[in-house]
Amino acid sequence: MREEQMTQPPAPDRRTAPAPIASANIFLHSLTFALATVIFSSFGSPARADEPCKTIQFEAGASSTKISGSVDPDATVCFRFSTGKGQSVRIAIQSKDRNTIFSVPDLVDARDTYEFKSQKKTYEIIVGQLMKSATADSFQLTLSIK
Repeated sequence: MREEQMTQPPAPDRRTAPAPIASANIFLHSLTFALATVIFSSFGSPARADEPCKTIQFEAGASSTKISGSVDPDATVCFRFSTGKGQSVRIAIQSKDRNTIFSVPDLVDARDTYEFKSQKKTYEIIVGQLMKSATADSFQLTLSIK
């Protein structure tokens, strides 16, 4: 009588078969990168504004000021201010649609409030929409320096 041998298929080569977890991690990393690219491209370059910066001037004896304006979906607005070393700076922005944020190049990106101790230098505040909307968003920017 002839004996038949039962053979099982060979086990997959684990060196070349993609691991499900590794594939999911690559997908999530790619998705995160794509989302970050979309968000930052909708805001514009945080290092430059669409128009020249407007210098913020304080009233005599004042330590804070409020600036009202609006920003279009594909635009940014730039403000400039100077400080001495060690001053307390607070920047805050409020907007009608809650979609407008600011960045201070080389310091902070995409915030609605930020406080820091200054260096003796001139800073720029770049204002833009976080997510592109169909219309301009009106805002009020508050700058306090003490």
